[in-house]
Order: sequence, then structure tokens, then C-alpha cells
Amino acid sequence: MIFDQKINRMIFDENKKISLMNNSIRCGYIKNDDIVYEDNFITSQYAIVYIISGEGLYRDDSGEISFSKGYLFQRFPEKIHSVTYFPGTFRFYIAVPSDIMNILKLSNSPILNKPVQNVGSTYTLYEEVGNLFNLCNSSESIYEILVGVQALISMFIKSSIDHYGVDGSYKQLIIKKAMVILKDMDCKMDLNEVALSLGLNYNTFRRVFKELTGLSPGHYRLNKRVENGVFLLINSNMSITEIAYKLKYSDIYTFSSQFKKVTGLSPTSFTKRFNKGNMGSVPTNVD
Repeated sequence: MIFDQKINRMIFDENKKISLMNNSIRCGYIKNDDIVYEDNFITSQYAIVYIISGEGLYRDDSGEISFSKGYLFQRFPEKIHSVTYFPGTFRFYIAVPSDIMNILKLSNSPILNKPVQNVGSTYTLYEEVGNLFNLCNSSESIYEILVGVQALISMFIKSSIDHYGVDGSYKQLIIKKAMVILKDMDCKMDLNEVALSLGLNYNTFRRVFKELTGLSPGHYRLNKRVENGVFLLINSNMSITEIAYKLKYSDIYTFSSQFKKVTGLSPTSFTKRFNKGNMGSVPTNVD
């Protein structure tokens, strides 16, 4: 109850006028005291309506879906739909050019899979909503506002995944992107940052990654570093120390320890066996 009071105080203290930016980006808060019907609604924009309190119904050609506090529904460009808001429904909306939805389509964003989704009602989410509202009302920079829009939509996507899980096509996309990042030896992001860059918390990212690859993200990155080490030992004249630093190890001892963990051989032993032509099969996976 105290939590809800804090949320209501934070939201209702905001200036509740509708914000316009060149008629292309709009956001604001709306509360209806009586029942409101929006029949056969259509828009050229992509919009998200987030329910802060209250409840209602969303209807389109696929059927009727109820929503309540912590849910959002989406208005897809040129798609006819109807919405009923029951008395006392308080909501935030953000409407953006349809190009934003096209970008989400290119990334196979799971938020587009269902028009109505439960994303939860956390203080962090409400705070992000308030931040975007303030930005729309105070900033004259379209770029700044678009960054704020991206941050809020990313948070909605993450919250949706936390509630519904990750579907197959989106899993494949996550893994492809993650593999590109994790193979990059110059990438300074830690694994939590990698997960956030993909719109996931670390636990969900680790579970999905291991489910599809058989390895945790950390083990996958370790394997790739060692595989690069194997390549350099075979195909270059670099010393073990030079290879260790090229692969961003802080010292040769850490490199040697991890190399042996993956291959079963130290870099020195590996080189000797390779030079004798007696390598056999060198494992490059750890469980």
C-alpha cells in the first residue's frame, strides 16, 4: 500500500498536459472518471498505452483481451481496434512514428507478438515513464527524446520477456548477437552488460544461451579466447607472452591456466606436440 501511495504521488505531481513534438512524438497521462469507449480506433503511428491503475478491454479482429494495472496494449499502425476503459483507469501513452515499429520488426522484438502484454508495475518502470514524460515536455532535441523512447521500449521488452519468457525466433536472434559480441576480444563489456544490451537480465540471458549452445556465456567466451590462442600458436611466430596480451589477459599465468583448462595442455606442451606432429584430438569445450 505504501508502495502504491509513493507511485501515485510521483505520477500525479507531474504536469499532466499532453506533450507534442512536431506532431510526431506524443506522450502524456490520462485518467477517466467515467467509462470510455474508443470504437474502431485507427492511427498511422505506433503507440503503447501503459496501465498504471484501473482496467479495461482491448478488442481487434482476433478477439477480446482484458487488461489491468501493469499491462500495456499497443496500437499498431493502420490496424483497427477498440478499447474500453472502466472508470478510474489511469494510463500513460507514448505515440511515435511507424518507423519505430519497423525497427522493432527488424529485430524480431517479442513485444510485437501480442497486442496486450503484462509487463508488471515496478517503481523502476514508473520512474522511466516519468522520465520520458519530463523529457518530452522539457527537451527541444528530437535525438534526446528518441533515446528516451528507446530506453522505455527496451524496458517494456525486458519486462515482457521476464513475464512470458523468450520465444524460439527471438532466442536465435539473441544467440547470434551474443556470439558476435563474445567473440570480440576487444569488447570490454562484462556479461551483465552484454545481457542488458540484448534487453535481458543476466539470469535469463545465461539460461537461453546455455539452452541453445550447451555452454554458459562465460564458458563460450573462454573457449573463443583459447581457440584464438590455439590459432596464434600454430599460425604465428608470437611468443606465449605476446599471445596472452593480444588476447587481453592480464598476465601469462592466467592465459596458461585457462588454456590448459580448455585443451588439457599448457601452451608450451601444446606447441611441443604440434611441432612433433602428434596433436591427436584437442578438446575446445568445457562444460
